[in-house]
Amino acid sequence: MILEDKFEALKKNYQSISSSNQELKNQNEYLRLQLGEATKQKKRALVSPSGSIEDETSDEGYDRVESSSKEPQRRPQRE
Repeated sequence: MILEDKFEALKKNYQSISSSNQELKNQNEYLRLQLGEATKQKKRALVSPSGSIEDETSDEGYDRVESSSKEPQRRPQRE
């Protein structure tokens, strides 16, 4: 291989790695957003009276959990 061919091969390799790196960065950002949303939902569930997302929309679920629960409800710590 002559020097120009080696240079072209390295250039293509760099472009391929750079493209792959950008894809990984995009995937990482997407996963961070997903984690953030999941964290927000979890915090909302902790703040809800029943402690579960499904029961947030149901008053019946709230009464059922509240009357059957013998432990005091914990409040989430504020940041």
